Amino acid sequence: MFHSQRSIGHQRQSFIKLGFGLSSLLLSNCFSISLIPSQSHVSRYFLAVLSLFFPCGSKSRLGSRKMQSDDQFIAASIGDTEWLQQSVYKGTVKYDKNGLTALHLAAMHGHLACMKLLVEKYGFNVDLTAENGCTPLQAAANNENENCALDCVYYLLDKGANPSLNSNEGTTALHQAASQGHLTILKLLLDSGAKVDCRDNNGHIPLDLAQMWGHERCGRILRAVMWHNDKDFLLGEVCDGLVVEATSEEEYFWVLLVRLCLCLLVC
Repeated sequence: MFHSQRSIGHQRQSFIKLGFGLSSLLLSNCFSISLIPSQSHVSRYFLAVLSLFFPCGSKSRLGSRKMQSDDQFIAASIGDTEWLQQSVYKGTVKYDKNGLTALHLAAMHGHLACMKLLVEKYGFNVDLTAENGCTPLQAAANNENENCALDCVYYLLDKGANPSLNSNEGTTALHQAASQGHLTILKLLLDSGAKVDCRDNNGHIPLDLAQMWGHERCGRILRAVMWHNDKDFLLGEVCDGLVVEATSEEEYFWVLLVRLCLCLLVC
């Protein structure tokens, strides 16, 4: 999808030359037209040339808006911030044919500058969900974006993204990182409070996916976190039970002493 969108973007950029040629030819033959050349805003310029052949009715305006909407998806995918600024309006979120927004596409392809632009200037929510429930955080943690993924994930988490939100398939960003073996991202998500026991629609927790795909280092970290969580839970249950059973100050003192010993043993 990424390569096809990039090629489409190059094709649109090449239309500028055709636009200049057609406009010069038509102007030399006394056609009345007002065109403002712009190297980055290809779609609007080319539509202006085409408008000579097709009346500027409602369908033409709809076509222009549709093409401008497509522009933001291509610009976000290839990391063109100038083009992106000319294609996005504040407070308006559009979805492409795959149900993704410009923020998802920028995160998926590791274009941090585009992500910052969409979040900080145009008000995109860092937990914005695609039509399939995928979050930008999940989109960022993928193999295609391996070299830039960490920066994108860190930025989203720093902006308050929830690491435990799940998609329509029940997967979280931790599932994504575990299944693709992104060790550093997995650690970052865990440090940000990502839940290790979330199950997807197939009943798999992140540890299951790490084991299924042979990512042993991710599996060891997830097992350690799960053991630590279970240990703290069991310790709390035992000690709380002892406190309830204490009937005097002396018994309560010995309960606290036992609790301290247990903490020292399991830590």
